[in-house]
Amino acid sequence: MLIIHFLLGFIGSFVGTIPLGPINLSVVRVTLKHSMKAAIQVIIAAAMVELIYSFISLHCTMAILEELNHHPNISYYIGLVFIVIGIILFFKREKTDLETKDRTNNYFKQGFFIALLNPQAIPFWIIVIGFYDMQQWLHLENDQKLLCMMIFVFGALFGKGCSLYIYSLISHILRERLSVVSKYMSRITGVVLVLIGASQFIPDFI
Repeated sequence: MLIIHFLLGFIGSFVGTIPLGPINLSVVRVTLKHSMKAAIQVIIAAAMVELIYSFISLHCTMAILEELNHHPNISYYIGLVFIVIGIILFFKREKTDLETKDRTNNYFKQGFFIALLNPQAIPFWIIVIGFYDMQQWLHLENDQKLLCMMIFVFGALFGKGCSLYIYSLISHILRERLSVVSKYMSRITGVVLVLIGASQFIPDFI
């Protein structure tokens, strides 16, 4: 059970970090202009923020779901949200300007504040945790509730770190093809989210 909760947190955070955003661009920029060692400071800071946001979202979502358990159609609404987010990501025009100057050499502080100011983190986690709960993958009603929650958020921390590290590694290896790689990563994520959302409607047609 603990391994499952770790994997759920890891996968949710890993996939949620793939779309190009401020923290991804920061990791790419620091890697290109300085080094992967400097980018790792940004990655560690962002992963710590992800731990905080996922823990807050887990608390909020459990409270919300207790009120929504009597509404079976809620799965359709969450499925629609996944589809909409996936379509937005698929058609999103990626920013390729990676030449913004760094104002500070404190990369940890830079990564922490960029990740902290990400307004999409908590809503994203609320949707993901809601989806997990609908699939009955989360088990937070037993005596190990607190331990399962902590394992989940540490999974989110490592998922964030691994996803951003891959961004840094790709930007280091494929410098001139970076914009193309980022573009396709976002589109792939969009397709995955649309498929997940569409899966909520499949049982009605079987």
